[in-house]
Amino acid sequence: MAILEKEVWVKCGLPTDKYYKEKGYKIPCYINEKGKLKADKSKRILVKIEDIPDGSSSIKVTKICDICGHHSKNIAYSMVLRGRCNTDGKDRCFKCGVHYRAFIKKEYVKYDKSLEFYSIKNNIEYLLDEFSTKNKKHPKEIAYSTKDEYLWVCPSCNSEYPMPIDRRTIGGSNCPFCVGARVNHTNCLWTTHPEVAKLLKNQNRGYEITHGIGTKEIFVCQQCEYEKISVPNNIIKQGFSCPRCSDGLSYPEKIMFNALEQTEIPFKFQESFKWSKRKRYDFYIPSLNCIIETHGEQHVKETGFTKMGGRTLYEEQENDKLKEKLALENGIKHYIVIDCQISDLYFIKENIMNSELSELINLKSIDWEKCQKFTLSTMIKDACNLWNEGIENTKVIGDNLNLSSKTIRIYLKKGAEIGWCDYNAKKALINSAKQNGELSRKRTIQLSMNGDFIREWDSATEAAEQIGVALHSVSRVCRKGLKYSVGGYKWLYEEDYNKLKENIKNSDLPNARCRRIVQLKLDNCFYKEWNSIKEASNKLSIVASSIFRSCNTNYTAGGFKWMYKEDYEKYISKAN
Repeated sequence: MAILEKEVWVKCGLPTDKYYKEKGYKIPCYINEKGKLKADKSKRILVKIEDIPDGSSSIKVTKICDICGHHSKNIAYSMVLRGRCNTDGKDRCFKCGVHYRAFIKKEYVKYDKSLEFYSIKNNIEYLLDEFSTKNKKHPKEIAYSTKDEYLWVCPSCNSEYPMPIDRRTIGGSNCPFCVGARVNHTNCLWTTHPEVAKLLKNQNRGYEITHGIGTKEIFVCQQCEYEKISVPNNIIKQGFSCPRCSDGLSYPEKIMFNALEQTEIPFKFQESFKWSKRKRYDFYIPSLNCIIETHGEQHVKETGFTKMGGRTLYEEQENDKLKEKLALENGIKHYIVIDCQISDLYFIKENIMNSELSELINLKSIDWEKCQKFTLSTMIKDACNLWNEGIENTKVIGDNLNLSSKTIRIYLKKGAEIGWCDYNAKKALINSAKQNGELSRKRTIQLSMNGDFIREWDSATEAAEQIGVALHSVSRVCRKGLKYSVGGYKWLYEEDYNKLKENIKNSDLPNARCRRIVQLKLDNCFYKEWNSIKEASNKLSIVASSIFRSCNTNYTAGGFKWMYKEDYEKYISKAN
């Protein structure tokens, strides 16, 4: 407590004159016209500070702040005393007084103004649950409107974060990590989308950004090292389309392509027919007589393709109607259109699962994350790898990748330009003709759908001509094995047929076909037990050799997995 002045001048002739007389001060007086003694109001007396009456508001003093030392001039003495009584007895300047009052308001909170009371009253008790135990104060000791930061723990991602109380109570803000406003180990790109983070040129950036960030980053093609600038979310939704080595497949096409591959059902991509007037269909499944079209955004609204020479929305939709009409008029049994207007995995997955396709094919075993990873790859690399492995035949490579030989030639040519393979179009054409000729001259075995021997042919060419099917279809089935058929028959090259017979003959148990077997669903759940392979084959019309192969490998037969009973019992005991 401090006042700069030790003494102050006080006017005479005031009601306080009597008080000062009692204190021993001499009041200047004079005798008026009536002969009475009066205090001289024109005079002043010098009074010590400690002798000033408490209620003197007319006396101004200079107050010295006990906190910062600031001098506040012309402050009523009564105000100085009142300030001391209302606080802790210290003198404060205006600024320090504001800070002190805020401190008092913060430290001594009324319960009806507390965070605890406010949370309960407004049915937001979750704030009390998220209030960190590391905070030094209890919610009932904190004002619900304070701007002071406290620690909170998110129940969703377990992140701890500081945030002002008023932003949570009045502003309604929640965990900044869950909404992507801040980044940590729970929501960084490496955590949510590692397959995209690894494409970043500066991979450490993957720990500093979220998938929803709006800034552009530099991504590097994992195949040819081409650098591309893009927003992370575009890569996530549309895949990494490399201008140098992209295979030309759209994001929805890649999702559907890989999904069909996982079902192991034979299909053709970008297929055209004699009746289709040169129009191509995205996917064709011969065994189901089914066409699948993946319709992107341009099929439902204007997208700007017109400016680049593409069709208008009206032209696109008229073309869609014509393609569907041609297909149905020419015997296509199932014409399925998948809505892919949003390039998002979960949107496309939902529309595929809710389509007619789910009634025709078992889609439950599809690994959709694998489909997502496939969008970041390029089939050009796959084609080049097969070429480098010694399969220098575009038709064979095409059969392996479910693509036409024409597409494979385009891919290999592009791959050769990048340096992924040594493909030479002229040499490849000559070699392909030779290889196709050799394949067509190999002795071929014709089997029934049950796997029974029917006839041996001198070549696949002869068999195709006599049965009335395409040569390439017979050759393809011979390479693919007993899982496929053409013309209502199974086909094998003679050498493969002999190997299959030898495997059955030389099985480690003398009578493998008489061993009890177990039929399993694709998720390894028990379905049925059979006395022998032969019994299951006859009842289900599944080739016996296919069931035999499934029992000895991880392959499927007839849409099921198969195990010898003793192997199944070992599997169950290990699982338990």
